[in-house]
Amino acid sequence: MLDNRTHSMTGCNIFLKGIAAGEEKDFAVAISEKQQQKFR
Repeated sequence: MLDNRTHSMTGCNIFLKGIAAGEEKDFAVAISEKQQQKFR
């Protein structure tokens, strides 16, 4: 797992709880500013 606390990029991190393969798990999604600009 990537630790975004050590990076200077701006963007957003989304932390979710969900169910995968029948088990409750924690999920993290990181989206960089460059990725956001690509989809604008």
